[in-house]
Amino acid sequence: MKQLLRRAVVMAAALTIIGSSMGLALPALTQRALAAGCVGPSIMFGRWKWCGYFYNRFQDQGGPVRAAGVPGGVNTAQSFINLVEGDYFSGDTQKITEAVFIVREMIGDPLPTPPCGLGACKSVTGAELTEFENRVKSYASNGENGSQSFGPNGHIDWYHSDYMHCGDYNSYYQPAFHDIAPYIITSSNTPECNNGGIQFDHIFFYNSAGGVIWRIRRLCMNPLGSLSPLAPAPPPFSLSVNITPKSNGAALVSGSYVQPGDNVTFDYDVINGNAGTGTGISCQAHANDKAGWVATPAPETTGPNPGGVACTSTFGPGDTHLGTETVASAPTDTSLCRSLIVSPASPSGGTAQIEVCVYVSSRPYYRVYGGDVSAGNPQSNACGTVTHAGIVSWSKDLTGYAGAGAQYGELALDKIYESASNLGNAAGPAAAPSGLTFANTGAGGSTFGGDYGALPCLTDFYASATGTPFGGGNLTPLGTGSYKATGPINISGNINPGNRIILYVNGNVTISGNIDFPGNWSVNNMPYLQVVASGNIYIDKGVSTIGGIFIAQGTGGAGTIYTCTNGATPYTVDATGSFNTACHSKLTINGAFIANQVQLLRTNGTVKQSNVPVDNAANQAEVFNYSPALWIPQPPNAPTQGKYDAITSLPPIL
Repeated sequence: MKQLLRRAVVMAAALTIIGSSMGLALPALTQRALAAGCVGPSIMFGRWKWCGYFYNRFQDQGGPVRAAGVPGGVNTAQSFINLVEGDYFSGDTQKITEAVFIVREMIGDPLPTPPCGLGACKSVTGAELTEFENRVKSYASNGENGSQSFGPNGHIDWYHSDYMHCGDYNSYYQPAFHDIAPYIITSSNTPECNNGGIQFDHIFFYNSAGGVIWRIRRLCMNPLGSLSPLAPAPPPFSLSVNITPKSNGAALVSGSYVQPGDNVTFDYDVINGNAGTGTGISCQAHANDKAGWVATPAPETTGPNPGGVACTSTFGPGDTHLGTETVASAPTDTSLCRSLIVSPASPSGGTAQIEVCVYVSSRPYYRVYGGDVSAGNPQSNACGTVTHAGIVSWSKDLTGYAGAGAQYGELALDKIYESASNLGNAAGPAAAPSGLTFANTGAGGSTFGGDYGALPCLTDFYASATGTPFGGGNLTPLGTGSYKATGPINISGNINPGNRIILYVNGNVTISGNIDFPGNWSVNNMPYLQVVASGNIYIDKGVSTIGGIFIAQGTGGAGTIYTCTNGATPYTVDATGSFNTACHSKLTINGAFIANQVQLLRTNGTVKQSNVPVDNAANQAEVFNYSPALWIPQPPNAPTQGKYDAITSLPPIL
């Protein structure tokens, strides 16, 4: 800015001379200043005009507060801080005076109390510099664009154009005392005052209400007007985010599984761990439903906003609940992934973000009607103790234990997990889920019994492998008798009334189509089918019904019955659930399985849909119906033929 004289005006941009018309007789002026008393009402920063901030000495001549003014590139909070602190550590007396004055006034330090030796009183502590930095940044921490800065305490205009106002207060540097003093702008010392045609750039600090609290003329770094301390920086904020999934009211963690049709909710929260308030915060919430199973991704920044969730830009101390999203009926075979992102997470920046995924997957279950389940009977061609033989499925674990299980008994050498015995029968000492589970140790959590101890070896069914050669394919033309084939072969077709067939296969068998017992038959002409494979038995995904007794008597890793395959290729069972759609159909077995291992792979229905009664419901995955029609007719290679005089059922049925 142009510099000013008390009585005479010198129009020089680089220097303000304030004094009498008698000139620059510094010794005389110094004596006069030392002798003069600074009394009267203050006009600026607690000092009377012409009296210095640090020493309160009178001197009515001087120059710019900072000889070079404010460099043009100072247009951010940090660059302003760097300028002031750089001057403080520069070793230049005038710059040190300016820097200490700016710091003390901006943080509201008490006015220095003279007497103070000339050259003294010119230091600030590290804590004061930190306070100065924090207060300046609090007007810029929400954003800067090179011309303005914005923060929780207000904003800064770095190049505010304004003219000099007559009657306003200005300041100058006192060279004799190395001090800063105020004066009043008049037309005699500033002829251009009130001339709107002569504009200068200033730095303006505004409070949060829009009021001006600091003005600095960039040309000379002279503060103008009544100065107020900058507001203290708000207590720092520290934001974290959280998404809490729940299903039917129960809390979940990311990676949890729910069933189709379950009610799923997501609570979205931002937690401020400090006492400050974060303002101007960018907040994003996204809901992404993905087909099948996906690994929890990095927090996603795209996707629709979750219903019921409203982001905000201000976060006070504690928990800010953004809302709850509700998925009323979870869609099957879906990953429900939700993300929440806020930035900045603290005054110094950073991002807080999270993504959680809840997987909607069926919990298919099997049922056995009219029979039992036994796990651990060694096959006679490798008879020994099978210590890890267990039964595993899904149950509701509620009264009645709807879900997987057998109408009668269950036995296992290892644990029985969520598969009930005596299912659907009368309550009492033998009530589900472990009334007919052996060993009968009672249900605890997901374990319904087991650890039976020992089970007898099974018959070596393949030892009797003889018969007419069979090349595979349609079973319908076959009459009563034994047949032998070399695998792999495919089979399907009907067993006509009265036909009793046993098929031995040296290798693997694929059941490629339904096998039924059609027509009208009675006790005198019951159909019968027994398939004995030395390898595996694969049941194609398209098969819905098979009848007979199916035995996989393999060794060396073979001997498994798979209830859902792609032809002769088993599906890979992993977390992706890629086989879910292909196997999403019910399989009814009117008969029995005997194998080293049975892989129940149908995904039809879910245990959520199960009922306590023995109902053969459509939502079951595999259903075994074991009836007298399976053991009344004797296989064709039975040693004797005879008749039953009577048939009755006595408890227990095992």
